Amino acid sequence: MGPLEFLRSRSPVLYIRLGGVVLVLAIIISGTIERQQEPASSLGSQVLMAALALAYGVVFWLNTGPFPQRLPWQRWLLVMQYGLSMPFSSATVSLLTTATIPLALRQRFWWPWMLAQMALVVGQTVWQIQSAVARAPVVVTQSDVVGAIAANIIESMAWQLFAFAAAVLIVRLNREREKLARLNAELRGAQLLLSDASRLSERLRISRELHDSLGHHLTALNLQLEVAQHLPDDQLRPQLAQAQFLSRLVLADIRQAVSEWRAESSTALPEALRSLTTGTTAVDLKIEIEEGLPSAGPALAHALYRCAQESITNTLKHGAARHITISLRRQEGQLVLEVSDDGQGSAALVPGNGLSGMEARMEEFGGTVQFETAAGKGFRIIVTVPLPVVAA
Repeated sequence: MGPLEFLRSRSPVLYIRLGGVVLVLAIIISGTIERQQEPASSLGSQVLMAALALAYGVVFWLNTGPFPQRLPWQRWLLVMQYGLSMPFSSATVSLLTTATIPLALRQRFWWPWMLAQMALVVGQTVWQIQSAVARAPVVVTQSDVVGAIAANIIESMAWQLFAFAAAVLIVRLNREREKLARLNAELRGAQLLLSDASRLSERLRISRELHDSLGHHLTALNLQLEVAQHLPDDQLRPQLAQAQFLSRLVLADIRQAVSEWRAESSTALPEALRSLTTGTTAVDLKIEIEEGLPSAGPALAHALYRCAQESITNTLKHGAARHITISLRRQEGQLVLEVSDDGQGSAALVPGNGLSGMEARMEEFGGTVQFETAAGKGFRIIVTVPLPVVAA
């Protein structure tokens, strides 16, 4: 994979992160050049400002790293960004802080933190202009000061809103990108299940044809040979007995082949479950499937796949989890599908349409669905259904 292909496959947030690091390095270099031209500037102040800029870059990189997840400790990193941005007169640092807000916080926190950032920028603008006026060699009127403050505040707010809107656009773009990937994974899983159902249906049709046609004729032949054994011709009986023995062998072989075709294990459900990992990037999705599981059958496989799919959707919408584990195993003559996450859980579970739909799906197959959750303890869904009985 070349550099361009690598960048195309990454999240759009990577461009903001790399651009932020470049801007911080530019601030360090330009600030060092400017302070070297100031007579009163000391080496200690230059090193301090460079260290502060470097620390801001590290905090910015760490705070945007978990996206699209938003974790509680990111708020503290954002506070650190606020604090580290105050010594800088450059508006670039405050723009990076503003762009971090949608990437590090959930949507309901955006505007309170955005207002706090605007208040901080206004305070910095007023302080910088007043400091510049105090150092000015000429007398500046009060109206000039107010005009300069107003003009700078308007320009700063426009840039802040621009940075905020750009970050929100990237959040929405990433959300649509994940939605498209998830729909594509679901489509692949559905295609696997449909293909498997068609294959099993064709094998069942062939097995029925063999049983109904060849089985019927061989059974009739067996009956005719039994009748022939009772004929008085002693020389014919040994040959008839051998023919009867061979016909029974052929009939037994056909029945065995039919039973093996019907009992053949299907790999469609495991493959469909594994395909879900390609459509979920917001969390770490782990699939654990026991080897040698019997075929679940097309209808049951589809129902179990939908249960796993709905569980992932619920976690992405409400769970705020970092990890999801899906396991499919055999336990005490039953097939068990378990989906667990490490999200926020719920103190009082109120099943919605999705969870109720899981229960309704499993009732058709004599199965049960169990929900386990608690505040801060994640969410677990355990689907138990009897293993299908394969007819001989």
